[in-house]
Amino acid sequence: ATMGAEREMFSTFATASSISLVPAVLDRIDNSLVPTQRFGALLSARRTQQGLHLSALARASAGQFLPDQLADAERGDARLSDEEIEALASLYS
Repeated sequence: ATMGAEREMFSTFATASSISLVPAVLDRIDNSLVPTQRFGALLSARRTQQGLHLSALARASAGQFLPDQLADAERGDARLSDEEIEALASLYS
C-alpha cells in the first residue's frame, strides 16, 4: 500500500472510531477553568472557616441549592454551570 492509501485508511478509521466516542468524551469534559475538586475544596474550607453548616448555606441560597447539592459541590462531584459556580462563590463569600 502506498503512503497515501495508508493515510486515507487511517483517516477513515479514526473518523469512524471517533464518532462513536464523541458522546462518551463529551460526558467527561469539564469546561471550567478550575477543576471541580479544587473548587469544592475551596468551598468547604471557606464554609468551615465561617463556622457554617450546609443546611444554613442552603437556607441562605433561598432554595437555589439543597444541602445535598452543596455537599456534592464541596466534594467536587457536581457538574456546575457557570451560573451555579458564580452563585456558589457568592453564597460562600
